Amino acid sequence: MRQSAVLKEWTFHLGNIDGFELPDFNDSAWTQVQIPHDWAINGPFDPENDKQVTRILQDGETHETAHYGRTGGLPHVGIGLYRTSFDLAESGRSIRLEFDGVMSHGKVYVNGKFAGERPYGYSSFALDIGDLTQAGKNIVAVRVENPPTSSRWYPGAGIYREVRLHKLEEAHFKYNGIELKTVSLDLEQRSATLQVNAECSAGDVEFEVLDPSGTLLASGKDTLKLTQCRFWSPEEPSLYLVRAKLFHRGILADQLEIPYGFRQIAFDSERGMTLNSKPYYMKGVCLHHDAGPLGAAFSLPSLKHRFLLLKQIGCNAVRSTHNPPDPKWLDLCDSMGFLAIDEAFDCWQIAKCANDYSTLYAEWHERDLCDMIRRDRNHPSVIMWSIGNEINEQRDKDGASVARHLAELVRNIDKSRPVTAGLDVPDMALENRLPQELDIVGWNYKPHRYEEFHKRLPDKPQYGSETASTVSSRGEYFLPAESGVKDHENCQCSSYDLEHCPWSQTPDTEFHYQDQCPWIMGEFVWTGFDYLGEPSPYNHHWPSHSSYFGIFDLCALPKDRAWLYAARWTSRKILHILPHWNWEGREGTVVPVHVYTNYGQIELLVNGKSYGVKKLSPSNRIVWDNVIYEPGSIVAVAKDDAGNLLESVSRKTAAQASKISLSADRNILTADGEDLAFVTVSVLDVSGEIQPHSSHDIRFTVSGGTLAALGNGDPRSIETFDQKHISQFHGQSMLIIRSRRTAGTIKVRAEADGLSPAELELSVTERPYLDSIKFPL
Repeated sequence: MRQSAVLKEWTFHLGNIDGFELPDFNDSAWTQVQIPHDWAINGPFDPENDKQVTRILQDGETHETAHYGRTGGLPHVGIGLYRTSFDLAESGRSIRLEFDGVMSHGKVYVNGKFAGERPYGYSSFALDIGDLTQAGKNIVAVRVENPPTSSRWYPGAGIYREVRLHKLEEAHFKYNGIELKTVSLDLEQRSATLQVNAECSAGDVEFEVLDPSGTLLASGKDTLKLTQCRFWSPEEPSLYLVRAKLFHRGILADQLEIPYGFRQIAFDSERGMTLNSKPYYMKGVCLHHDAGPLGAAFSLPSLKHRFLLLKQIGCNAVRSTHNPPDPKWLDLCDSMGFLAIDEAFDCWQIAKCANDYSTLYAEWHERDLCDMIRRDRNHPSVIMWSIGNEINEQRDKDGASVARHLAELVRNIDKSRPVTAGLDVPDMALENRLPQELDIVGWNYKPHRYEEFHKRLPDKPQYGSETASTVSSRGEYFLPAESGVKDHENCQCSSYDLEHCPWSQTPDTEFHYQDQCPWIMGEFVWTGFDYLGEPSPYNHHWPSHSSYFGIFDLCALPKDRAWLYAARWTSRKILHILPHWNWEGREGTVVPVHVYTNYGQIELLVNGKSYGVKKLSPSNRIVWDNVIYEPGSIVAVAKDDAGNLLESVSRKTAAQASKISLSADRNILTADGEDLAFVTVSVLDVSGEIQPHSSHDIRFTVSGGTLAALGNGDPRSIETFDQKHISQFHGQSMLIIRSRRTAGTIKVRAEADGLSPAELELSVTERPYLDSIKFPL
């Protein structure tokens, strides 16, 4: 049987050293690191880090200018070296190394000999290294190199995803060699037929299907029939376990277990999308791969935290922009219930950046794309394969032939899912007939043309692959509250959620056209969370270095827009009022009040005075633009048709900052050295109201656990994420605590000059606790 291990403990050196891969090389002075690892995330920030002098075609720029924070202003460019070791009792076995991702241009050596490489940082790959191993100690060395101007956002740096070692028998399953396919499904009879196939070096394969309790439901060699099936959907993500057994000479030689869900999806150009024969609408977001202060190093607890926040606002779909995600990303989509668009590339042959994927396309695109399809084809969450995003071949007369070639590569492996792409220059794309090569067409930021596109492509299902790109800074509000493209002196964006880039819109605009066009299958908001890099609309203004697009900020604190989408996407009653009510110096002037809700009617009270009752709008935003500011309170009151009170929510004028508050998303962590607690840090007045102007520097001490990272969500803050203190951004910040491998208690203390301190205790146990998670919405 195979023996598997995760290779976590490595040594690391930043910079190149000749001969680092040799077995007798002395790495005792190198830094000890845990994989996954991102060497650049702790900075320091610097405007010269990967400064790009360029013209961003996608943003409509007409000439080249300096872009300082385009890739986050972090030191990800350069060479990094890694070493680790493993022991073998004997030589001659089949040994496989699996890398979920190396950013980027990874070259792997075993015992001083070259074993293989993968330049595309988002591709997973495996190397059969048995011929390079020996009895006793074996050395694995990896060289990583990130070129400058190779990305449009922060890519991370290093071995940023998991690495596994498999000791295999002579007969074993090939890497990603198992294919599961639902060939028939009867929703009324609750039955399904599963077709199975396996690639292996030798032997005979048998398959079993088990329910979550471990009960055997079916077995066979190529076709398995199930009855009384529970079908997979985002609302009920029912999963079964498919067990593949490989026998060689009558002995069990290898075994793999794959979670699998049965579901039926159909797409129609007129009726839209159906899931298990019911109409279904995608309420989706686009996600880049970094986790804010934690960087690009993959963290399952962090992703769970973010996915749970998305569930809270009603999100049911995610798009892996603009690259193959970590495989655990899709595992979580399967188990938590998200539809997924699995995306391969941000560019093809025509470059967006000097050293981007266009430099690799000719040699690597077939292998990178096909490997992604083979790796991810068994996930029930994956509903479409995206071959590209805003690719420049839309503008090229030969672009359609490239799209056709890529689509054929996909269909040669998997015909069960449609091929899509996100398009942003529709006139040129349609003229060059590129959309016609797709099964489903995604449009980026073109809601006002949905009806036109439907007429021009009447046989193509369509959806909003990127929508809104509204920009906002959490807690920042500008007056007057006006919709449009804005440029503020402090390089922040208004949380009235009315500001956008020249090429994008407000959520309200997208909502309107989605409602007007029932054939549009849904939207993918850009983006679910702020991410490092792409600080539009302040690309040219250091220290802006992270995006303003997120529904949640860089630290996963909710912006006001989180409540707007929750009101739109959930059946749960939502009532949220904005802005804050501390407008010193503006007494007697107009400060508009907005309410995000799905209640039928709302009355606004200012210090007890009614500003009238207003009905719910189609955009779930109700506006009072004539409110005169006076200190005190604003109250939104939801009422039924008879005028009875249903719910109320208020904002009060906060007094002087008085104390610190710590609130963790969970009180119990698992003692695995990886689990995380996300602690919201707030500065309050004496009555418990957040002081929205607080920028206090909060100092932290942690015992019994590790301070993994901290941040404040300010796109312009260049405080590094590994410090022991952080300034508040509009009265809040985020502290991320990591458990150790022993049970016990984590104690956190926060203090600042002039404020009463706060303390928090978290329990660490050997058992996982997920049911204790608390949410901000």
